[in-house]
Amino acid sequence: MKTLRNLLPLLLLLLIACGPEAMKNSGDAIITARALLDSNNNGQADEQDVPLTGAFFILTDADGEQYIDITNENGETFLGFPGGGRFPMIATMEGPGKDKFVLIGAEIIALTEVNTNPLVFLFKTK
Repeated sequence: MKTLRNLLPLLLLLLIACGPEAMKNSGDAIITARALLDSNNNGQADEQDVPLTGAFFILTDADGEQYIDITNENGETFLGFPGGGRFPMIATMEGPGKDKFVLIGAEIIALTEVNTNPLVFLFKTK
């Protein structure tokens, strides 16, 4: 099951690709993501939720290259791509600690271009 979950971003990437050639942006790109713990258990990201430190942000580009970063004390992570990166991209996040957290809502976010707003991943404890 874990292997299938690891392959899911790549499979989705293939499905949303616009053909054999991926789009190439000319400028630099920064993809920002936030991990939040749903402290009020309402299933929505809001001001009561707390940042989740140590979550793994995984971004897979159109060539299948994976980029991984870990959220800081503010639950944020930033990945930079000189030249804009290769789109489409697939973003996902895994909680810190083995099987302590589970994602609520979207587990995978597809990007067809640079998104200026942070990608938000909401977690709850198991």
